[in-house]
Amino acid sequence: MEVFSAIGGPDQLLAVNEAVNDSEPIVRLAAVDALQKIGERTGGKTLLQKLGDPDPHVRAAVTRALGRSGDKTVVPKLLPLLHDDNGFVRSAAAEALGKLGDRSAVPALITLLSGVEASGDDAGLVVKTKNDLLADKLKLTEIEQKAAIIVALGEMPAPEAVDPLIKYGLKSENLNLQATAAYSLGQIGDRRAINPLQDVVRDYYNTLAQMDPTGFVINPGTPSAAENQQVNREQKARVRAAVVWALGQIADPAARQTLNRALNDGNSLVRDNAAEALAKLQEKQEREQRAAVKPSKALLNERSATAPDKSRSASVARTP
Repeated sequence: MEVFSAIGGPDQLLAVNEAVNDSEPIVRLAAVDALQKIGERTGGKTLLQKLGDPDPHVRAAVTRALGRSGDKTVVPKLLPLLHDDNGFVRSAAAEALGKLGDRSAVPALITLLSGVEASGDDAGLVVKTKNDLLADKLKLTEIEQKAAIIVALGEMPAPEAVDPLIKYGLKSENLNLQATAAYSLGQIGDRRAINPLQDVVRDYYNTLAQMDPTGFVINPGTPSAAENQQVNREQKARVRAAVVWALGQIADPAARQTLNRALNDGNSLVRDNAAEALAKLQEKQEREQRAAVKPSKALLNERSATAPDKSRSASVARTP
C-alpha cells in the first residue's frame, strides 16, 4: 500500500480498494492514504464508505483525506463526525471542514466550540467528571479538539465566528487556545477583534514599560520549577506573537501603540511580527491616501476639459 501510495495509478485501485477492508487497521490506514494519493475522484466513493469504519484512526484518516480532496459535496457526510464517540475523529472532522471551507459548517463548529447545544443542555466538548486525574486527561483532549475547531473557523474564514473565538478561545485560560484563536481572528480580519486582541497583551507591555531591567531577578527555585517557568514564558511569547501578527493582518491604526511597544518585546519572533505589522499598517494608510487623491485629480481634469477656453473666447470676441 505504501508503494501504491507513492507511485500507483488507476491500475492499482482494485487492490487498494480491497485493502481498505483489510483485517489489520494499519493496512487499512495505508490503503486510505493510497486512495487519497492516487486520486480522490476515483477513490472518493470508497472513502465515503469507510467513514463508518470501526477503527477510529481509520475514520479520522478517511475524514482528513476527504478534507484534502476539495470536494465540498462531502460536507453533509462529515458534519455528523463532529459528534463522533472518538476525539481523534471529531478533531479530524473539524480539520477537514476547515480545509474544505464550506461556510455551511460554521454553525455546527461554533456550537461544538461553545459546548452548548441549541437546546441549552451541556454537550459537545464539555467534560464533567468527579475523578480529578481523569478530568485533567480529558481536558487535554478537549483543548486539542477546541484548537482544531478554532483553526477551522479561521480557515473558512467566518466573520460570524469572531465573538465565539474571542469568548471561547482568546479569553480562555489555556495559552494554546489563546494563540490559536489570535491567529484565526487575524485570518478573518474583522475590526471587532482589535480591542480584545490588545487586551491580551496590554498588561504585559504596561509592566514591561515600567520595569527596571537591572532589578528584575527571577528565582526559579527547583530545576523542575525553572523548566516550567521557561515553558510558560515561551507559551506566553507565542500568544503575543500571534496577537501581534493578527493585529498586522487587520492593519488598523488603533493598534499602532501596541505594535510600537511590541518592537521592544523580549522575544525575537514578536519583534519581527511587530515590524511586519507596522509595515502593513503604513502600506495600507499610503494606499488609502492614494485612493483618496485619485478622485480629486480626476475631478480636476474633468473640470479642465469642460471649462471654456478664455483665450479663445477673447479672440473670437475681437474678430469682426
